[in-house]
Amino acid sequence: MSTNRWGSARTWSHCGLMVAVVLTTAVAVAQETPHTDLGVRLAEHHGEGAFIRLEDVKLRERVAYRDGAALGALKTPAGAYRAYLSTLTAIEEEAGIKTLLVNSALQQGRKRPNCDWDMVVVKYYPGWRAWEEVNGSSLRQAAYAHREAAVANDHVVVAVPKLINATRLSRPDDPADTMVYVVNHLEIAAEANYADGSYPGSTGMEAYERYQGGGPLADTPRELIVIADVPADLNPPVAQWTRINIVRYPSLLQLAQLTRPSEDPDSWSKKSRHKEAAIARHCGPLTVPTMPESSVAAASQVSDQILALWIDWFM
Repeated sequence: MSTNRWGSARTWSHCGLMVAVVLTTAVAVAQETPHTDLGVRLAEHHGEGAFIRLEDVKLRERVAYRDGAALGALKTPAGAYRAYLSTLTAIEEEAGIKTLLVNSALQQGRKRPNCDWDMVVVKYYPGWRAWEEVNGSSLRQAAYAHREAAVANDHVVVAVPKLINATRLSRPDDPADTMVYVVNHLEIAAEANYADGSYPGSTGMEAYERYQGGGPLADTPRELIVIADVPADLNPPVAQWTRINIVRYPSLLQLAQLTRPSEDPDSWSKKSRHKEAAIARHCGPLTVPTMPESSVAAASQVSDQILALWIDWFM
């Protein structure tokens, strides 16, 4: 065997092989080990399963960039938040992440505590590695500069989907009477609480199932977009929800017509007693596909007129 001043060829080859193995192992470990709090929770309690991440957002009154001069072209918080979303689009698509909703919340429906949000964003992740890939991306810092400038407060819910339907993310044709998405955050009580004492021994979930089925509710051309359970192990204590339901209605007017008072035992107004018996806490913002702020304002004004009598009871 020939040698040189670096030692034997065999020894050098062996060392090179060992280095390659170590590097390969290090990369594999990095890929298999989550580094964020959410990634750790997902890997430990949800394994390789898919999940959705819902983010309720309260925007600042005005943008607050650390370097205002460099990014002054983005003059509105909504514009800055959209810049945050678009900055991550390419890396999210590469990771298999799908954006299900980017919606603006109407003024109605914000009366409940901790339910005053401006936007709702829902994304589907194929697994925790997709989350880690985006958070480890070089684009994250640039994206979060926009996010920090735009967001005053937020509320994040991680849920396990039972049903996901495709959504249309384009703008509606008629901002005055657009399709509307009701984004229900539900804390379902362990035991149902009917005001008249009916259904003794019923669970909250059983009561909620009674509310969902049959009658005009089943016949309405609405579409269930998302049904997802909210495991406590995947969320911080502040997110004490049981389920996320997102329902799309063809128009604000149709939603108002469906929920108007009626003596029909199968009507929404009669079946809603099951919902009231089932739910311990509820936040259900009315949202529309994100549009320019002027159009959102117009839709919000019309919804105020259409839903004025309906909203106090429903929400």
